[in-house]
Amino acid sequence: MTVNERVPLAKPTRYDEVRRVPGRTPVEFGSAGELAELMARLPVGTPVRVADRVRVDPGLDEGVTESRVATAAIAVARIEAGTLREPGEDQTDRGVPEVAEVLLGTYIVAEDKPVPAHTVAYGAYERAFEALHAGEVGTVLEMLRELVREAGYLLTGEFDSGVPDGISDDDLRGQVCVEGERLVQAALRIDVLRKQIGDV
Repeated sequence: MTVNERVPLAKPTRYDEVRRVPGRTPVEFGSAGELAELMARLPVGTPVRVADRVRVDPGLDEGVTESRVATAAIAVARIEAGTLREPGEDQTDRGVPEVAEVLLGTYIVAEDKPVPAHTVAYGAYERAFEALHAGEVGTVLEMLRELVREAGYLLTGEFDSGVPDGISDDDLRGQVCVEGERLVQAALRIDVLRKQIGDV
């Protein structure tokens, strides 16, 4: 068989059949051999796709805990046509889904720990959208605060390099810094709202 030939897909694979191979937590692989061994244990008709976002252990304290990048496979459930559950979602709360896929993804975890069963999208923008779909308003506002604040810092030159470094005109550079300060203040106001909503 050549790389361009494909095995015809069998009937849709049930989630409970696929889940028995990876289990309830992502299965890490670090080589082509390990991935091949995992794939060989799956039903031949199991669809496989690559995740479109990096995920992270929500308990990882970045900047404090040494971390590593891991690749892993996990079974994700298709509840109904066109709907897939991502690794961070409960795969069983609606009963046994009809079909499943195996998702190959990248994870950021602590150096001395495996990929956990529950992970979240990595990056404030991606995490905000994931939380929005999950109805986690507090998390959405927390991530938006981070995004707005970092945008402000880029304009004020708070980081090692920023927008002002590329502007030679003093007046324009000053205006950019003013807009940056406004964004930083907006981030603070968003955080106040987040706390107020959490108290309601």
